[in-house]
Amino acid sequence: MGLLPEPSGLGGWTNDGDHQLFKGEDLYIYIDGGAEIYLEYGFARVIVQDYRNGAGSRLSLEIFEMQSPDGAYGMFTFKRSPHGEPLDLGDDAQLADYYLNLRKGCYLVTITSLDQVESAREGLLAIARAVDMRIEETAAKPDLIGVLPEECLLEPSIKYFRGPLGVSNSEPLLSGVAAGLENGARGDYSSGRTICVFSYPNGSFSQKKWAAAISVFSNEQRFTGFSLDGPVITAQDEKGRSFFAQREARYIVFVIGRINLPEAGTELDRVTEKLKALPQSR
Repeated sequence: MGLLPEPSGLGGWTNDGDHQLFKGEDLYIYIDGGAEIYLEYGFARVIVQDYRNGAGSRLSLEIFEMQSPDGAYGMFTFKRSPHGEPLDLGDDAQLADYYLNLRKGCYLVTITSLDQVESAREGLLAIARAVDMRIEETAAKPDLIGVLPEECLLEPSIKYFRGPLGVSNSEPLLSGVAAGLENGARGDYSSGRTICVFSYPNGSFSQKKWAAAISVFSNEQRFTGFSLDGPVITAQDEKGRSFFAQREARYIVFVIGRINLPEAGTELDRVTEKLKALPQSR
C-alpha cells in the first residue's frame, strides 16, 4: 500500500511480518469492543503494519482512512491525551507516553510502542515523519470548532462529535439530546467551564431536540433546579455543576460549570454570534 513507509528510511526499524488490511464492518474483526466509535466517525479502512528493531523492540503502525477529513479530526480528538506533547507534523500530531497520533487529510495515523519502552520515541517519530511525507492532502479543522471562544481554551480538551457515542464518552449527561446531531464541538477552559455546541440537520429538527432538552433537564432525577428564563435553560447536576442551554437556528449551545446565569449568558452570546456567521441554509 502506498502509504506504508519504506523500511530503509526508518532508522533501523524493519517490517515485522506482513501488513493487514480491514475495510468497513471488518473493523470488528480487528478491534474487539472499540469499532463502533470509528464507524460513527466514518471509518473506511485501516492498514496495520508492525515493526521491529535490532534490540527486539516492537512498534505497531495503524493508518485509518476515514470517509472525510472531519471524521479523521474527530477521531484524533477522541484519541489524543490531555497531557501529550504537540508535534509539528501533519495537520495535527501529538506524542503521549508510548504512542503517537497524527491526522492529515482524511487519515488518522496511530503508532504504538508494543513494549512501552522509552527508547521507542525515536522510532515513533521516524515512522510518523515517513508516513506524513506520503500523505499529500491536508485539511483544516471543521468550521464548528471555530465557534468555541479561544480565550483560555485548553486545546487538548477539544472534542469533535459526529454522533451520540462520542458525546456519551465525553459529556454523558448530554447524550439524551445528542441523537440525530450532524456534528458537535466541546472544549474545556482554564476557568473551569465547558462549552458544547450541537449542530442538527435543520431548524425544525433542533426545535425538537430543544424540547427534548427541556424534558431531560426538568424531569430526570440527575438534574435539579430546572428553570426556563427567557431563551435559556438552567439546571444543576449532582456534582453541583450548572448547565445552561440556548438554541440558535439549527444549533443548541451548552455552557457548563460553577457559574451564574449572567456569566453563562455572556458565554452563550459569544458562541451564538459566531454561529450566526456559519451557513444557515438548512
